[in-house]
Amino acid sequence: MFPYIHCGLRIQQLTKGRWLMSQNNEYDDEFDDFGDEGTDVVKQLRKVNRTLEKRAKELEQELKGLQSQTRQRTVKDVLQAKGINPKIAAFIPQDIDTSEEAINGWLNEYGDVFGSTQNANSEH
Repeated sequence: MFPYIHCGLRIQQLTKGRWLMSQNNEYDDEFDDFGDEGTDVVKQLRKVNRTLEKRAKELEQELKGLQSQTRQRTVKDVLQAKGINPKIAAFIPQDIDTSEEAINGWLNEYGDVFGSTQNANSEH
């Protein structure tokens, strides 16, 4: 006789080092009796899960908005400190870091397009 191991809803049998599914496709009797309490609990958990997922999405959107606003404000501040029109911030790519050095590098490369002929590394 080989040992039987209970796994999920079926019984598996160990035979010569391999697991075989039993030929019996019936569920164990202990799993057939969930009752109404189990169903209500599952419904409540799903409802809570949906609520938490919705809140997580809202928070992610809020975070993205705040990050965008912070980036725009930082870039505009750097441009104003250089005496450059802060409207140019709309043209600075999103993948450019908001550090002063990165913005200066971008201005040195593309500043002439916007009429900024001064060296971006020089302070006013």
